[in-house]
Amino acid sequence: MADIEIQSLTIYLARPGATLSDLLKSEYLKVVPYKIQIDIATPALLYVTPPTSRRPDWALFFDGYIDIAEFGKNSSTGALLLVEVRGKYFALPFGRGHFMLNDDYLEEKFGLKVALNCIGEGKVRSIQKRSLDQILRLSQEQASRDATTTEFGFDIEQDLLGGVTGTPSEPKQFGARISGAESLHLAMPIHMNGLPELLSRVADKFTDTSYKNSFPWVDHIAEVMSSRTEDELDESLVKEMAAGHVAGISMAVPYIVDWVKISRFRFVSPGQIWEDPDIHLKRFLEAMGKTPLTVELLKKKKVVAVDEHGDKLSEWSVYKCLYAELDHNNESFLLSGGKWYAVEKTFVDRVTEDYNNIEEYDGHFPEYQHATEGAYLTAVWQGDPATYALMDQKFLSYPSRMEFCDLYKANRDICHIKRYGQAGALSHLFSQGLISGELFKVDEKFRKEVNRKLPGPYKVANYKAKLTEGEYRIVFGIISDRPGPLRIPFFSRLNFKNAAKRLEAYGYRVAKARIAVEEKFSKTRKQMKRKKKNK
Repeated sequence: MADIEIQSLTIYLARPGATLSDLLKSEYLKVVPYKIQIDIATPALLYVTPPTSRRPDWALFFDGYIDIAEFGKNSSTGALLLVEVRGKYFALPFGRGHFMLNDDYLEEKFGLKVALNCIGEGKVRSIQKRSLDQILRLSQEQASRDATTTEFGFDIEQDLLGGVTGTPSEPKQFGARISGAESLHLAMPIHMNGLPELLSRVADKFTDTSYKNSFPWVDHIAEVMSSRTEDELDESLVKEMAAGHVAGISMAVPYIVDWVKISRFRFVSPGQIWEDPDIHLKRFLEAMGKTPLTVELLKKKKVVAVDEHGDKLSEWSVYKCLYAELDHNNESFLLSGGKWYAVEKTFVDRVTEDYNNIEEYDGHFPEYQHATEGAYLTAVWQGDPATYALMDQKFLSYPSRMEFCDLYKANRDICHIKRYGQAGALSHLFSQGLISGELFKVDEKFRKEVNRKLPGPYKVANYKAKLTEGEYRIVFGIISDRPGPLRIPFFSRLNFKNAAKRLEAYGYRVAKARIAVEEKFSKTRKQMKRKKKNK
C-alpha cells in the first residue's frame, strides 16, 4: 500500500446554532456546492470558487512604454469544505477558500484551545500575543527549540495569548506540529475518508479543560457569551464613538500579518475609496462623514489589505479591527479582534488592590487651565522656580532621544505628567517613567547626561555614585477633570502597577497624583466645542 501523503489542513468550528448557510458570506450563497459522501455517516458540501484572472495594478506603471498585455494576468481559485461531525459543523478552506467564510459564526478560540490541549509540556515552539495596554500591540515570537511559555517572556498578567504552535503529545493522532488560534492548523498523512475520525478527535480536544492545568492564566480573560451583554456593550461603544469619546478606542490589524506583502489598507465610503499605509480610527470616521454610526455599519464596513499590485490579501470588518476598553455595570471589558472579553473579577480585584496601594502624592500640583501640557508645565515652573526644574522638551541624546521627566523637584521627586483621555497617553506616561527610572538607576552615563540638562541648584552632587534605597521618588501625575480619587481604566491600572512594581524593585518610591482641571476653564472649553459643532 502506497504511503499516505502529508496533507496540510486548516479547520474552523461553527458556533452552536449556526447553520451551513450562515457559514458562507452572502455573495457566495448562490454558488452550487458539490455534495460529497465521505462515509456512510458523514455527508459534506464542497464549494468551489470559479477561477478569476486580472492584470496586476503595477503593470500600468509601464503603460506607454511596452504593451501591458505582455505581463499577462494573475489567476486564483479556492474551495471550502463544510462537514458535519457529531452535531458540529466544521469548515476546511483550501486556497483562497477562506474568503468565502463568514467569520461572525465561527468559534473564536477554537484552534487555540485544541492546540493547548494537544501540545505536550514544554513543547511550545512559537506564540502570538496581544499586550493588554492602552494601545494594542501584536507580536509573534519563535524559539529555536521546544520551550515553555515562560521562556518566551510571556507576562501572564499583561499578555493575552492569541495563538500557539508546538509539538503534540500524540503525534500519530495530530501530526508532528500543531498550531491554533481562531482556526486549527495541522499537517499529517491523511485521506479524505480519515477526516471524520480526525474531526471527532478535534471536537473532544475542544471541550477538554485539561489545558487549565498547564495554562490556568489563559482564563484571566473570558469571552463574553451573553448576547444581551454583547448588545449592551456594542451600544455603549457606538455612543462613545458618536460622541467623540475615543480615548480608549483605536483601530489595528486584528491578526498577525506579513507587513512585507501589505502595501496599503482601503476604506470604501460612499462615492470614493480611502487608502492609507496603516489603519487609523480618525481616518475611518472621516471616511464615514455624516453617515450615522451603528453596530451594523461597523460590522458591515470592511478594511481591506492589498499588496503592491492592488490584489486583496486579507479583509476584516471595521468592528473586528476595533480595540476598546469599557467599564460597564462595575465590570471591565475589552473589545479585541471583534470579540468582547470580561476580565476575571479576582484578577481585577488583585490589580485594583495593588493600584490602590500605590502611594498617593503628598505634594501639590496647581490646577490645569492651559491649552497644552507644555504650557501647563512651563507655568508650574515659572510659578515656583525654587521648587521645580522644567525638563519638558529637554531631550537626552543617550541612549536615544528621550526625556528624563517633565518636572524635577528640589526634594528629588521625578515627575511625569500627562493629560488623561488622549489615545495611548497613559501607556506613554508609564513607559517613559519606567525606562528613564531604570536608566537613571543603573547607567552612570545616563545620569551624567541628565546632570548636563539639570539647572545648577538641581544637579546631582555625584552622578558616579549609585542611588540609595528610597533616595528618589517617581511621581506620575494625571490631569483629569473627573471629580474624586484618580480613576483610570483597568488595563491602565494593570500597566501602572506593573511599572510601579519594577521601579520599587530598583529602590524608588512611587506615587500617583490627580491633577485637577480648573472648573471654570473646563466648562468654557466644553461650551466652545458644542458651539463649534452646531455651526
